[in-house]
Amino acid sequence: MALGSLLAAVALTTFKIVVGAATGSLGILAEAAHSGLDTVAALLTLPESVLRRLYLRPLGTAAVSAAIQWLDPYRLELAGVAK
Repeated sequence: MALGSLLAAVALTTFKIVVGAATGSLGILAEAAHSGLDTVAALLTLPESVLRRLYLRPLGTAAVSAAIQWLDPYRLELAGVAK
């Protein structure tokens, strides 16, 4: 799911850059920059999605669970929730 979201964001951003450059439209280029930020957000959520998917598998759940618990406070810090 997260990989599909990342691929869609990359495709949309690329398309907007190409169209914006071809037409010279600053509005479309601004939308491309906004889509670029969405791409970064999708990229940041990809590792957690992979870890969660591994967590659901029957083998190695203890290691993946430990990794998720270790990363969770950092995710909250980046979101500005934890201090």
